[in-house]
Amino acid sequence: MPHAIRARFKPSPSDFVRATLAFYFTQRSILLLMVVSLLFVALAAPISLIYLAQGSRIAIFILVIVFGYLLIAIATLAAPLMRIHRIAGQDERMQAETTWSVEADRIEVRNRFEKTELVWGMFDRLIAAQGYLILVYADNKRQFTFLPKRAFQDPADGLAFQKLAREKLA
Repeated sequence: MPHAIRARFKPSPSDFVRATLAFYFTQRSILLLMVVSLLFVALAAPISLIYLAQGSRIAIFILVIVFGYLLIAIATLAAPLMRIHRIAGQDERMQAETTWSVEADRIEVRNRFEKTELVWGMFDRLIAAQGYLILVYADNKRQFTFLPKRAFQDPADGLAFQKLAREKLA
């Protein structure tokens, strides 16, 4: 690799939320939970309405359970995202313009508050999501760092980064 790949961006609170959502929806457990939840609601709601039409009192109980389940599911997803947005909006360090310098053996992440040296061995995989490149840490698969695709001045640099990451994480 003849020169370092450079990326520069100023993250917004919504970047943290969108990257987290992109990460969530690549997790098998989240996808499985969504499918099971949709099946539960799709089956329980019509069945309870049929029972309700027949005069059964259990139908209202089933509808309350379905409604409660939906509220809990939405709150479980929305609460952490709202917290991420709030924290990122209040923390000046999280909104500082950041520069990534990517080389074959390391990644340097720098902003006006700190400089961090990362090595490829710290990461397990790359997720190329819509708008973001997400590097998942090897020692904690639920932790990640992200780089917005808009951070690259040249789209070729973004492709070069993805190619290098795939080689290093293979």
